Amino acid sequence: MANENNKKKNPISIYWIYGFLGLALISFATLNSPKKTFEINSKETFLSLAEKGYVSKVEIIKADSKFRIDFVLNLKK
Repeated sequence: MANENNKKKNPISIYWIYGFLGLALISFATLNSPKKTFEINSKETFLSLAEKGYVSKVEIIKADSKFRIDFVLNLKK
C-alpha cells in the first residue's frame, strides 16, 4: 500500500500532447497557406501579365453566360 501512494502521477497527460500537436498542425496549415486571390477586371492587364511571363496554369471557366479565367501569378522570375 505504501508503494502505491509513493507513485507520482504524471501531471501532463498524453491527451494534452496530442491536443497540442493537433492544434499546432491546424495552425501551421491555415497560417502558411500561400493562396491569395484578387480580381482583375481588365483584359489588357491579364494579357500584359501573360506576355511578360508572369502567368501560369490558366483555366477558363464558363458559368451561365459569363466566363472567368483562373490563373496563377509567378512574381519571382
